[in-house]
Order: sequence, then structure tokens, then C-alpha cells
Amino acid sequence: IKSDKELVPLLKNEIEKSGKKAQCIIISFDFDALAEAKKAMPEIPAYFLSSKVTAQTLHELLPRLKENKIDGLNLNFTTITPEL
Repeated sequence: IKSDKELVPLLKNEIEKSGKKAQCIIISFDFDALAEAKKAMPEIPAYFLSSKVTAQTLHELLPRLKENKIDGLNLNFTTITPEL
């Protein structure tokens, strides 16, 4: 999702019209948009993309991912450090 959460209803409609829901995965750098999409389409895997995670922010982010039933976290390889 390269937009905010206002796009989610349109995205859901287009995915349903496509008949390819089982082939879809939702990814986004916008946490709020991703959480809204997961709420609207819980059967579609959703992954949060980030290149700005530190050990501190990861500890804050993980509970939010779980709470919003986000399926995964994709980190830029440069953010993977021994502290993480």
C-alpha cells in the first residue's frame, strides 16, 4: 500500500473483483494503512516494511504487530544488527 488507510476500501473492492484474493499479499511502510487493511481483509497476509528499526523501536513495534494481527515484518538488511 503506497497510500494511507483511506485507500483500503477501494483496495478491498479491487481485490475481491479480481478473483485472485488467494494470490494476494499486502505490504506497506505505513503501519496504520496496513493495520486497517488487515482488519478489513484478515484472510490476506500482511507484512510491515521498515528500514528504520532499532533495538528500542523493535521492542515497541512487536506488540503492535501482534495486536493488529500483522503476519510479518520485513527489515532492510542494513538494519539487522547484533542488538536486534
